[in-house]
Amino acid sequence: MKVRYWDMKDLPRLIELGEIMHQESPRYRHIPYDPNTLKHLAKQGIRNPHMITCVVAENDDGYIIGMMIVAVQPYFFSTAVYLVDYLLYVDPAHRNSILVPSALVDKAMEWGRARDVLEFKFGETTGVNPEAVEKFYRYKGFEKAGTLYVKGVDTP
Repeated sequence: MKVRYWDMKDLPRLIELGEIMHQESPRYRHIPYDPNTLKHLAKQGIRNPHMITCVVAENDDGYIIGMMIVAVQPYFFSTAVYLVDYLLYVDPAHRNSILVPSALVDKAMEWGRARDVLEFKFGETTGVNPEAVEKFYRYKGFEKAGTLYVKGVDTP
């Protein structure tokens, strides 16, 4: 397995993985999927590589089997910055161990350290096996730091 940063040639596979994640997620599948959004994000990241990146994991044949998009964000009360994830996704056929997500997270944290972030804020909002995701992040040394509440606009 090889872990590296993305480039534009990866976009078709990343869009495909994004669509698989979208369909798998009970939290997101009701929201329309637009591949142009990921294309725009990729262009943003390639133009501003100091602010946003995507880490990809390839199998031995060079086929992308996982991705993690992260961005540098300032605290609302400080010029200090932290690293937030937009997504961490591993192709379902490659979830038989923590090797792939662990390598993606490690590479993303390396990228964040190079940008002097103070902490990493990674989470789970897809609703896909949240217990396993929590166990994985705890294994990686993360601690739970809050709860996210969601309400639809049309929900009373």
